[in-house]
Amino acid sequence: MADVDVCIKQRSMTEFLISGGETPIYIHERLKNMYGDATVDDSTVRRLVRCCNEVEGQTPLVDNQRSGAVTPRNIQAWHHQISISSGR
Repeated sequence: MADVDVCIKQRSMTEFLISGGETPIYIHERLKNMYGDATVDDSTVRRLVRCCNEVEGQTPLVDNQRSGAVTPRNIQAWHHQISISSGR
């Protein structure tokens, strides 16, 4: 497995080349020329291309809201369940 710093650099380079309209094959060839055996797999490059293309060239930096997230309503329900369990 490649070093984390190398993977981050490759991801950055991949995102840059995607923004320039390059193909996954070309991007992987460029990475292979630079990083040799430490290059991420071509399937990783294709996945990044799909991800970036879905959000118009930018990787989302925020998480989607998911069920079970801490919200005032969830906290209130949690306190209610505790009070029922403890017989208050």
